[in-house]
Amino acid sequence: MVSKSQSAVPVPGKKARVTNYSQQEILVLCDYVRGHRELLFGKAGHCSQKVEQRKQRHWEEAARTIRAAGGADRPWKRLRKKWVDLKVLANKYNNNKKATGNTDTWIPHRDPQTRG
Repeated sequence: MVSKSQSAVPVPGKKARVTNYSQQEILVLCDYVRGHRELLFGKAGHCSQKVEQRKQRHWEEAARTIRAAGGADRPWKRLRKKWVDLKVLANKYNNNKKATGNTDTWIPHRDPQTRG
């Protein structure tokens, strides 16, 4: 059996596992996206390369904002993927609430501390 202290040692040639997003990181990401939605997801104009570079700069700024709030050092592409994943979960949640005959509310992610 491998102890926890041994499992934390990086193995050469293996990719290091990224830590899970904390509740605080998710809240900071949501606040940042809410305030900069048009800059992060706006439509591309006639020069889409410049627009994509602008979007990348704003995602990098989101990563810096999360780090400044005490979050992990994550690349901007992972933050963008996390946002897409959160959006999908929110849509699943809303679609399940609208389903007919459904009295239970589906909760996609529960905090392990609140499980009963």
